[in-house]
Amino acid sequence: MKANTVPRLGFVGLGVQGAPLARNILAAGHALTVFDMRAAAVQSLVEAGAIAAATLAEVGTASDIVMVCVVNDEQVRAVLTGAGALLETLAPGSIVVIHSTVAPQTILRLAEQTRDRGVRIVDAPVSGGARGAAAKQMSYMLGGDDEAVAACKPILRISGDRITHVGPTGSAAIAKLVHQVVLCGNMMAISEGMRLGEAAGLGADVIRKIVGEGWAQSRIAEIWGPPMTEQTRTIFYKDLRLALELGENSGAPLPATAMCQQMLAEVLPCQPKEADE
Repeated sequence: MKANTVPRLGFVGLGVQGAPLARNILAAGHALTVFDMRAAAVQSLVEAGAIAAATLAEVGTASDIVMVCVVNDEQVRAVLTGAGALLETLAPGSIVVIHSTVAPQTILRLAEQTRDRGVRIVDAPVSGGARGAAAKQMSYMLGGDDEAVAACKPILRISGDRITHVGPTGSAAIAKLVHQVVLCGNMMAISEGMRLGEAAGLGADVIRKIVGEGWAQSRIAEIWGPPMTEQTRTIFYKDLRLALELGENSGAPLPATAMCQQMLAEVLPCQPKEADE
């Protein structure tokens, strides 16, 4: 990618968060090549002005910066290094921006695999959920070298200006797992507080008010709502598994996080209205 040129953009993964992020890029006037395994998801973006790619390799050929917003480590690896994947066609100087919440080691291994091709990785996990993406109020954590991060920031600012360059490649993946530990801990706390208050005769509105006016206030408590979907439960469970693995590898015991993960699988009755996937 040459300096002072408008980068060609690609987007892989048009799900709950990926689709609105891609739509924001289109609405800002950028050309965008998109790919998803689901034809309906691609068609919806084509109707908004995107260019459909039949394969991941086509996205690589057409793009200088590719945003990847898929579900897990396995999918991220397949998008970058599988058969017919991005790395087969991305030109030297290209940048891959990974929005997915994955293990830091996954980011570091991919960075090693792409380095010989002159392709740089920026881990850029997001917070804000589908509602934040649609409202252009996303928060980004970035890990990567200064030049690559600077090249990506103008595109990321389209969907939110809360952008923190955490450090080198892989560090933002760590930051996102820290975020998810705190997020899910808050979910458990408001869930049990609501359960206790309602069982003892308090109304939900009263509980929300007293929590919001005291030191227990949190964004999660403010938006607490309907039952958690199975997809959201699975994603949070995956995120906490990654956090527990990181804690074990780093020598940081996380007993409350382990309990939180078990509760996600077994008893958690409700969730924030917009999941931070």
